[in-house]
Amino acid sequence: MLAVEITSRGNAETDRTEELRGYANAAVPLYLLVDSWHPNGAAATLFENSGNGTYQRHTTVPFGKPIALPEPFDLELDTSEFPLPATAAEEDD
Repeated sequence: MLAVEITSRGNAETDRTEELRGYANAAVPLYLLVDSWHPNGAAATLFENSGNGTYQRHTTVPFGKPIALPEPFDLELDTSEFPLPATAAEEDD
């Protein structure tokens, strides 16, 4: 019903492209991408309505905003606790 991927710096592009296509081709109804490395800032994206190897709809929210998961979950996921990526200075420590 739901596949979830959490990106790391090394796999973010794969999760956004290859994994996305793979789940759509497998007709997984919902794909949630928790993407600390999103080009526009840390965000969660829910892809819905898979068909013909793609998802017909997606919703992206920045970390800190809720994202709605439809039936059978029917809930809002709080993203305010999702970790932001480490800064270069933190990675050097």
